[in-house]
Amino acid sequence: MRYVLGADIEIVNKGGADNLIIHGLSKSDAERAKLLIEEHIRIAPPASPAVSNSIADEITKLAALRDRNLLTDAEFQIEKQKLLRRSGP
Repeated sequence: MRYVLGADIEIVNKGGADNLIIHGLSKSDAERAKLLIEEHIRIAPPASPAVSNSIADEITKLAALRDRNLLTDAEFQIEKQKLLRRSGP
């Protein structure tokens, strides 16, 4: 939210908890904070993909190989089980 004499900054946690709200900043302080946050986001390393997504992708690739007759059904099942065991409980 922006006001004529000041500004509030709300930093939202993707997890939905522990959001941070800073009230009553001067416009120049709010702009500096915004620039610092944007710079941090720009240089931050990308988040690693979720394990379940990468395993699902690998199973999809195995299925494509099976569908092209490059893997037998038995080979597909063996490799799929290896991936699922790797994901753990």
